[in-house]
Amino acid sequence: MENGTEVLLDGCDTRRRLLQQALVIAGGVLSAWGVMRVGLGHGAARGVGVAAAVFGVVLLVAASRVLVRWEVLYGGHVIRFENSPVFGERLIIDGERITNGPFGYRKVLEGTIRRGTHAGKKIRAESVAGIFQLRCKLTLEPG
Repeated sequence: MENGTEVLLDGCDTRRRLLQQALVIAGGVLSAWGVMRVGLGHGAARGVGVAAAVFGVVLLVAASRVLVRWEVLYGGHVIRFENSPVFGERLIIDGERITNGPFGYRKVLEGTIRRGTHAGKKIRAESVAGIFQLRCKLTLEPG
């Protein structure tokens, strides 16, 4: 504990982050290649292009469903941090989305516990989104 700040979580995820990245890259490449085949191809090549583009979009949708997330309990409150390659990052306290952030390498999200015994205390989520891993640190700051 430093200056009244308490670390609730300091985590790193590699496996799900790699899966997110692989699905986004594969989906993007297949979609672009498929659209190109449709535009430049003739006959059967266009059919292959349509199939590739559709499969690429399916992979992109699948990527949006792969969340890197952490959840901690603090004094009866459920605090969750989520990262989506499509929707960015979210801080959720007691099932209520408090804030979300844009895409970027290094981000800070902050929210406040709104009710209960710890109402007014601030939750701070610091994340570093790399290609191979996602790091997250959740801290509790006095209100």
